[in-house]
Amino acid sequence: MIYPCMCNRCIMHKKELRKKLLQSRELLAEDYRAEAGKAICQKVLSMPSFVNSKCVLCYVSFRSEVDTREILGFCFSSGKTVYCPKVLGPHEMAFYRVRDWKDLEPGAYGILEPKDCSLDNRFQDTDAEKACILVPGAGFDYEGYRIGYGGGYYDAYLCSHPIGCRIGLCYGTQMVLALETEPTDQKVDYVITEKEVYKSV
Repeated sequence: MIYPCMCNRCIMHKKELRKKLLQSRELLAEDYRAEAGKAICQKVLSMPSFVNSKCVLCYVSFRSEVDTREILGFCFSSGKTVYCPKVLGPHEMAFYRVRDWKDLEPGAYGILEPKDCSLDNRFQDTDAEKACILVPGAGFDYEGYRIGYGGGYYDAYLCSHPIGCRIGLCYGTQMVLALETEPTDQKVDYVITEKEVYKSV
């Protein structure tokens, strides 16, 4: 459903698919999103790749995204090293160390971002093999490919950072049978919904 060609017609198809997937997420009842989010959280917390990770790179959920507050709270209390993303410019973001909720403040688009964005606080690739990253998206397919929100932030980041385990989080309604991809699209290793854990092939 996503087309590798960058002509105007194909860009429109990609935009239309993104819009439909986001609408399907918004139309989920709030109670269902809450229960589904808890189920997704429990699946994440029980995954060996997550349990054995030294560092966790995790988005801070916004609006109808799969809620990551419980996951972040667990990481803060269990001693895992936590990094959250900050937008630096067009198509560019970095992850910075966060030790508590007090280390976050509203940033780009009103999303909570790290306050301390010094170079010393930035995630270093020397820890990448032992790291796990939790990735949001408008939708995912069963091979681990993702359609994002249009900014290209995660594709650019994952392309240049060899994170040990990549996990996409979404509701079942956001799963697509197959996405046609572009060379810049980055796969995740697992996609977790409220019903299943899908391992990419």
